[in-house]
Amino acid sequence: GRGSSDLLEVGAELPSGAPAADDDVAARREAATLRAALEELPLAQRSALRLTKIEELSLAEASGRSGMTVGALKVATHRAIRSLRRRFGVQE
Repeated sequence: GRGSSDLLEVGAELPSGAPAADDDVAARREAATLRAALEELPLAQRSALRLTKIEELSLAEASGRSGMTVGALKVATHRAIRSLRRRFGVQE
């Protein structure tokens, strides 16, 4: 199966709004789909995922920024990734 970070790498590289070539259309559509999926996650999961995977903060930094404990961040991140993987049909 794909690594758990594959979907998130798309999220980390969301389009900046710059003009894109035609062959970027599929990638932009995938990014928009991922962004929509992220918006449907519970707030804690969305925050944890954004801080730890997209902004790539350490758990300690993410904890300080979000006010969540390290343990809560780990659980929320894990649940968010599982939810996204199910949504995109990635086998566990």
